[in-house]
Amino acid sequence: MKDDKRTKRSGGENDNERRSEYEGDENALRNGDNPFDLAHYAGMQAWKQRGDDARKLDYMKILLSELNKRGWTHEEKMMLLWFIEGVMHIQNDDVWNRWEEELESRKEAGAMYLSLLERKGMEKGIEKGIEKGIERGMERGMERGMLLKQIAMARKMLAAGEPDDKIIAYSEVTPEQLEKIRREEHPTTH
Repeated sequence: MKDDKRTKRSGGENDNERRSEYEGDENALRNGDNPFDLAHYAGMQAWKQRGDDARKLDYMKILLSELNKRGWTHEEKMMLLWFIEGVMHIQNDDVWNRWEEELESRKEAGAMYLSLLERKGMEKGIEKGIEKGIERGMERGMERGMLLKQIAMARKMLAAGEPDDKIIAYSEVTPEQLEKIRREEHPTTH
């Protein structure tokens, strides 16, 4: 029986053999219908082009074209595109701006893609909106709580027979609010 390096896994392989087995056929990955194939292809290109953002951009454009060939939903394409942007990890601002311009031109042509930056911007906008809403809700809640406390104090002072000017001064209710409280306490008297 012949000693075959491909069947024997104990140190007989060199790095190139292992790498090629792991990487697979680039054309098959690029043309496959499985989204993980394109993700794998993107990872391979990111590794090969590390340090060369302009080349990564070229591959991102290729992958964008490949996405358009698939019969996937817009959401599926978007998720994979966002993943690819993260894997490619373009750090050069000029190259990233070119990528944004590419997406913008495709949007204008009818391929509605949102970039990672736009998605993050939308997420930040939503977060800020939620924070503002919570903040405003807390402010309103505190204002309402203060008003209820003022009314409760005015009611106690009114029940104790304190004069109107003293009730207004200490409880900080307006004369109109005091009159309304008085009507609520004694609806038939006024």
